[in-house]
Amino acid sequence: MTALEHPNTLEVMASALRLLPSVGKFPREEKVMQIEKGTKLLKRVWKAIVYIDLVMVAAALLFLSQYFSWDVFVSNFHQQATAATASVPQR
Repeated sequence: MTALEHPNTLEVMASALRLLPSVGKFPREEKVMQIEKGTKLLKRVWKAIVYIDLVMVAAALLFLSQYFSWDVFVSNFHQQATAATASVPQR
């Protein structure tokens, strides 16, 4: 028997372990898997909420830009500021 034909110890142990009945996963591993699945779901839900909010804000800005003008807003603000700082003639 040559060295290549002789099975090493790890292969013998692995083949012996394959014959044992599978007990299943440990409870701790199952909890970790559940937490990982929950985390993935939470990330997906969070991304969906963020994208929906971004779409709503963009739609609101487009809608408001149709009815309100920045120039009108600034001119109204300037008029109010001018009226508030106008000097009253003293007697």
